[in-house]
Amino acid sequence: MKKEAGYFDTAAELKPLLHLWSLGVEEQFYLIWPVLLIVASRFKINLVWLITLLLAVSFGLNAALINIQPDSVFYSPHTRFWELWAGALLAWIDRQTPSPRKNWFDELCAWSGALLLLAALLFVDKNKAFPGMYALLPVVGAFLLIRAGENTRFNHAILGCRPLVAVGLISYPLYLWHWPLLAFGRIVEHGNPSHEVRLGAVILSIALAWLSYIGIEKHLRFHKRRIVTILLVVTLLAVAIAAEYIKRGQGIPWRNAELLAVPHIEDQDSFFRELSTHYPPCSPAELEAKALRHNGFVRCRQSEAGNRPQTVALIGDSHAEHLFPGLARYGYPKDNLVYYSYPCLPFWGLTGASDCAEMEDVLKYVVEQPNIHTIVLANFWEARWNDARYTLSAVPLEEDRKKIFSTALKLTLKKLEAAGKQVVFVFDVPNLGFLPEACQTRPFSLQQSALSPCAVSREETQRRQNDYRQLVMQALHDFPNVAIWDPVAVLCNTEWCMAAENDLALYRDENHLSSWASYRLGQKYAPRKLWKYSKQD
Repeated sequence: MKKEAGYFDTAAELKPLLHLWSLGVEEQFYLIWPVLLIVASRFKINLVWLITLLLAVSFGLNAALINIQPDSVFYSPHTRFWELWAGALLAWIDRQTPSPRKNWFDELCAWSGALLLLAALLFVDKNKAFPGMYALLPVVGAFLLIRAGENTRFNHAILGCRPLVAVGLISYPLYLWHWPLLAFGRIVEHGNPSHEVRLGAVILSIALAWLSYIGIEKHLRFHKRRIVTILLVVTLLAVAIAAEYIKRGQGIPWRNAELLAVPHIEDQDSFFRELSTHYPPCSPAELEAKALRHNGFVRCRQSEAGNRPQTVALIGDSHAEHLFPGLARYGYPKDNLVYYSYPCLPFWGLTGASDCAEMEDVLKYVVEQPNIHTIVLANFWEARWNDARYTLSAVPLEEDRKKIFSTALKLTLKKLEAAGKQVVFVFDVPNLGFLPEACQTRPFSLQQSALSPCAVSREETQRRQNDYRQLVMQALHDFPNVAIWDPVAVLCNTEWCMAAENDLALYRDENHLSSWASYRLGQKYAPRKLWKYSKQD
C-alpha cells in the first residue's frame, strides 16, 4: 500500500469487513512461522535470538514509519508482526519455565500487565498515532498477564471468574460479528445510530457469537470427518463466486434501482475519476511521487498540462482537494492552478503529525517558484487545529494548542508574504455531522423517513467552527494583505447549511464536497481583504 489514505479519509464505521485485515496479517504470520522454525532447527540457529531480532526489526519499522505512512504501518504485516513475535517469545519463555509456579515476580507481572492494559484503555484513542509506541501498552500488558500464569491472584480471581471465561470462549466469533453489525447499523441509519440500536447490535453480536461457538466453532475445531473439510471448501468457493458476481455486476442488480433515489450522491471513486479525467498530475515529479493515492488515482493535480508554469497553488488536506475542481474551472480559469494535499496543517514549524515533512517540502517548493503568485490555504481546520500530535519545532515543550496553531499560522504567513506571495485563507465548509444518504429514503431503514430538511443548522456550523475562526481572525489582524474567503456564506442561508440541492448531494460524506458543489463554490469564489471582511461581517 503506497500512500493510501482510505482508512482515514472514509469513516471506518462504514466498512463492515474492515476488521478482517487483522486476520489477514495473522494468517500470513502462520505461513511464515513454521518455515522459520524448520530453518532454525535445520541450521542450529538460536531460536530466542532469532525471535528477538525479528521482533526488534518489526517494531523498529513500526516506530520509524508511524508518522510518515500511518495507513501502511497500521495494515502491513512487516510493521505488525512484532506483536505476534511477542507471543512467540512468550511461548519460548513458557517452555523454559517450570510449571506450576507461584511467586512474587509472577504477581508483579500480573498486576503490571493489568495496569498497562488499563492505561491503554484510558490513553489510546483515535487521535493517537497507532500502533507506534502506544501499541506497547496493550502488547506488553497482555504479555505480562499471560506470563504471570493462572495461579496469580489477579488472573485467578478476576480473569478466571466465570463471566470473563465465558467471554473468552466466544471472543473469536464475537470479534467476527460485532463490527459488521455496528457498521451496518450506521449505514442503515445514515450516521450514528441511536443508543438503543447500538445496544441491540452489541446484544445481538453476543448472541450470534455464542451460537457460532456452540454450533460451528466447537464442531469444526474437533472434527475428524472428511465431509466437514469438503463442506468448508465448497462454502469457500461459493462465497468467492458470489463475490466475483457482485464485483463484476457493480452490485446486486435489484439494489442498483434503489441507488437511483434522490438526492444523487457522488461516490469517492467518481470524484477522483472526475479529477483524473480533466486534470493532469501535478509537477514536479518529486512531489507527484510523494502524493497520496486513492485506488490508484494520484491526489495531486494541476489545471494545465505541458510545460506551462504553475501560477496558483492550493495547499492543505482533502478539504483543499475538494475545492480544486471549482477553483480550476471558475476561480482561476486563466491560471495554472496546482493543488498539494496531505493530512496535515499547511504550516511551517510543526512536527509530530504524519506527512508534515512532505507539507514543508511543498511550502518550500511554492515559495521558490517565481511564477506562483498566489497561495490558497484550505484545510479541515475544525478537526486539525486542536490535534494533540502537533508540536512546535522551535518550542517543542509548548502544550497550549491555541498557541501552537497561532504561532505556526503566523510563521507561515510571514514567510509567504516575505516571498512576495498573495495569500488567500479559506475558512472551512460546514461539517454535516451526518451522511448525505440520510436524505434518501431507502429499504430496511429503522428510521421512519429521510432527513428533512437535508441540512445542518447554521447555528451548529458556527458553534463547531467558532474556536478556530477566532484564532484565525486574531492572527490575520497582523497580516492585512491576506485575503479571506468563506464558503459558509455560499452554502448556507440565515438558518440552514444545505447538504443537497436540485436532487444533487453537495457532499460525498459528512464533510467532503462533491464535484458539483465544488463547481458551484468556484462560481462564487470572491476572496476579500481582512478589513472588508470585518466591516461587512
